[in-house]
Parts: sequence; C-alpha cells; structure tokens
Amino acid sequence: GTKDGGIEEERDVDLMKLTAVQLSAKMKAGEIRVTDAVSAALAAIKERDKEVNAFITVDEEGAMKRAGEVQRL
Repeated sequence: GTKDGGIEEERDVDLMKLTAVQLSAKMKAGEIRVTDAVSAALAAIKERDKEVNAFITVDEEGAMKRAGEVQRL
C-alpha cells in the first residue's frame, strides 16, 4: 500500500486486523490478493520495527515476488 494517508494505507491497517483464518478465506474468495496481504504486512513491519527491532532482515523483494507466484496458483 501507499503511505500517503490514502485508502491503500487504511486497507493495509484493516488487513492486519484480520486473523490468519479470515485472511485466508478472503484470499480464497478473491476478495483480496495475496500481494495485498504481503504488502500490508511489509508496511506494518516498516512502521513498527524501528520500535521493536524484531527483524534482522526483511526481504521485501523476495516476499512480493513469492506473493505474486502464489497469487497465480
């Protein structure tokens, strides 16, 4: 999503409030794309990791590439 305060940022936040089961169901139903979910997760990591320092490495490119591959399945 974008970080311009727009709809995509709001959607990122909404996706992060879903449980894994809810997220999976929405992806299977075609309501959201796998790439949307991964993008939301990456945005959350970027926003919060400065405070919690939970990740050593985040492979954004690899994550988005794999999300695209999964989306095509």
